[in-house]
Amino acid sequence: MADDPILNKVSVNRVRAVLDAMRRNSLTELEIRVGKDRVAVRDPESKTSSSVREGLVDIDQAVMMPALSGTPIATPITGIYYASSRPGAEPFVKVGDWISEGTVIGLVEAMKVFNEVVSDKSGSVTGVLVVSGDSVTEGDPLIIVSTDPELGDGSSTTNSER
Repeated sequence: MADDPILNKVSVNRVRAVLDAMRRNSLTELEIRVGKDRVAVRDPESKTSSSVREGLVDIDQAVMMPALSGTPIATPITGIYYASSRPGAEPFVKVGDWISEGTVIGLVEAMKVFNEVVSDKSGSVTGVLVVSGDSVTEGDPLIIVSTDPELGDGSSTTNSER
């Protein structure tokens, strides 16, 4: 493992630190998900039997998120998502904003080019599903918009008013 050019000394030390922390907390497996990326770590010295491993339940992120009503607005391209035009700036959209068709909802960087992602629906933003820096793939939902007039009265600002 140490001879692998991809795994440098820092990476190996980080993996060892994670394993040490797992052992101190009596964990045999750890899974971390960020967007569509997934890293699973299993303690190779664990004495966990196969019957216990079969009983482990993989909790889907969708189960943990409250149900959001509305229509998802997806990214048309693959890249890195940015919620604002620059670090520290107000996000293009946030929950409660009323947006119109054509409103910029974020940027996706692909091949060093920042591409505006625009809404193809008008309505109230009921959910923001990604954060700046997330890797997104074409078709991934970025926000949820409800066209139900009961959920938004249009009094919240949009990014065109900022």
